[in-house]
Amino acid sequence: MISSNNNIWGNFHMHPLKTNMRLASAASARARGGLITHDEERQLQYADMLIDVSMNRNSGHCYVIQNVDENISILGLPYMKYYTETNYNEAVEWLYPGRQLDYSATILCSNNKSVDMWNSVAQKMNPTQEHILRSKDCFSEVDDPNGHLRKMLSANILNGFRKCGIPDHELILKVGDICLVTRAIHGLGLANNSRVSIVAIHRHCVEVVTVGDHAGRNVRIPRISFKFRLPYGKSYQLTRMQFPLRLAYAITYNKSQSQTLIKVLLDITSPPFSHGQLYVALSRVRDCRNINIYLTNEQVTPSPYNSDIMIPTVNNIVYQDVLVLNN
Repeated sequence: MISSNNNIWGNFHMHPLKTNMRLASAASARARGGLITHDEERQLQYADMLIDVSMNRNSGHCYVIQNVDENISILGLPYMKYYTETNYNEAVEWLYPGRQLDYSATILCSNNKSVDMWNSVAQKMNPTQEHILRSKDCFSEVDDPNGHLRKMLSANILNGFRKCGIPDHELILKVGDICLVTRAIHGLGLANNSRVSIVAIHRHCVEVVTVGDHAGRNVRIPRISFKFRLPYGKSYQLTRMQFPLRLAYAITYNKSQSQTLIKVLLDITSPPFSHGQLYVALSRVRDCRNINIYLTNEQVTPSPYNSDIMIPTVNNIVYQDVLVLNN
């Protein structure tokens, strides 16, 4: 990151976001003038809130309750519907009525620990048979010509290595699960982070159907090779043959970028930790009725304007703060 006192910044201009394109229809209704419907008014309020969040701006749609330091503010979101940890069952019921999986629903989280927890919760609602798919992990002759590392490391240690973007040694999948493709497979027309639903699980391939913007295409995904370094020196590289899939009932805010989602439960129990994450998460839906917040009891506080009204609060980091962070 380039510091804010670097001369290069004199060549840039900031253009504030004025319209969220997912909610552009509501903005068009306002531009036409005249009467607007109750639903359009609600959408307009949500669109205005998103712009205020992106600018970390105090307004009637979001409140800057506290400046934690020069980089982070605590925002109150008075118009957002929310569930606390005490109301966990109600949150799950809203997302999956009758505990029946709804494949249009997505849980957004700031970190992988929360993602894993929610994926486990959702997968347990899938009644189909569980399949355990194990990788083949090995070293090349170049990386370990004398076999010293193989002798030193047991299979359990070898298989236990985890790295961001690399599938685990053991994948537990079911027919009907929603997954992300973790590696672009151009020969099959699959981009990185494509969402798919599992149709069938075979020994040497997993048959999936694409969902989302390019829904309905059947693809057979084979195991592919992943390589990553081990913490034993730069010369040691592990090769893992595994299916490039990860459960995606829940995904991180970052993974949701560029996606338009139908129904979202936004988990902010662990707050956003980098610039713009809160805006990204809140702006994934076209209809503000289809997004609710899940947070801790401590994150619900009295409104600064009416102590009888409780509102959800969350940390927010914006662009100007990122520049300050890197002075």
